[in-house]
Amino acid sequence: GVMLAGCLLGARRGFQSMLLFLAAVAAGLPLLSGGRGGLGVFMAPSAGYLVGYALAAGVTGALMHTLPQGTALRTAASAFIASVLGGLVFLHAMGIAGLVLLAQMPLDKAFLADLVFVPGDLVKCALCAVVVHTVAKALPDWPFGGRER
Repeated sequence: GVMLAGCLLGARRGFQSMLLFLAAVAAGLPLLSGGRGGLGVFMAPSAGYLVGYALAAGVTGALMHTLPQGTALRTAASAFIASVLGGLVFLHAMGIAGLVLLAQMPLDKAFLADLVFVPGDLVKCALCAVVVHTVAKALPDWPFGGRER
């Protein structure tokens, strides 16, 4: 969702959509894995990932805005690159920072604990690119990354 928000909505709207999601979670809606929600999830060791959602959507959208587009395939490739850099690298860096600060985990152990999620997130990056490719073919005038057309 973070990657798709950035790629499809752009930096500003992707950021805003993730803020709305986080507000819904804070209000207690069970939107996170395992049906979790409420203010308590922002005090857990994984809070760095949650805080990073909005920022990562913004970074992904900004990258998508700057990367080349034109054909559906080029747009999908740009979405994959933006998803990897913004939705994977940046978001995981925020998560690792949260583990170090909130869980008092050493940096090397936090990095190793985070590596478990990278293969699955790479699959999500590829799925995001497939969705963007499909949207680009179906709606060629869609403003990917918040571009004006």
